[in-house]
Amino acid sequence: MCTCLNRGFLMKTILTLFVFLGFSLGVSASDLFEDKQTLEVELSGPLNSLIHHMEEELEYPFVLKTEGLDYKIKMRARGNSRKEVCVFPPVRLEFEDNLPEQSLFFGQDDLKLVTHCHKSDKAQANTLKEYAAYKFFLLISEAAFRVRLLQINYVDTDGKRDTRRYGYLIESWGELAGV
Repeated sequence: MCTCLNRGFLMKTILTLFVFLGFSLGVSASDLFEDKQTLEVELSGPLNSLIHHMEEELEYPFVLKTEGLDYKIKMRARGNSRKEVCVFPPVRLEFEDNLPEQSLFFGQDDLKLVTHCHKSDKAQANTLKEYAAYKFFLLISEAAFRVRLLQINYVDTDGKRDTRRYGYLIESWGELAGV
């Protein structure tokens, strides 16, 4: 066995391959989960309140900005174990019902957003590895959730923290089932 490859190099190579495969399958950009480009978004709202009250799963008003459009959404913490170990929990985005048909989010009721658990570079790398695992599973299975990579600029209207991180959206059970 060749010992010239260390574990870190191998992991980076595999991650690069998955991300490349995900982005190189050129498909129409009409569907949120069909476009393979990283989507730049801004999430603006009471982030500090959401984080400090994550156990209560309260919904907070946020604005999601992308591609020159603003979407009024509600955001709440979700998950079980991650709320116990993470400083920043995974969240659920709930969209308004009256989105225009040409909207990137048309037909979406709510979406899971997976993002960094902690502020560290390792936590950000873990988010990208988990994203790559979804992309890989999609290549080998007909029944797999599609995901969309985001570069997120968080703007805290509570004035406590602004940050920029990668995250990804996971399609809903209804989309997976074709409903």
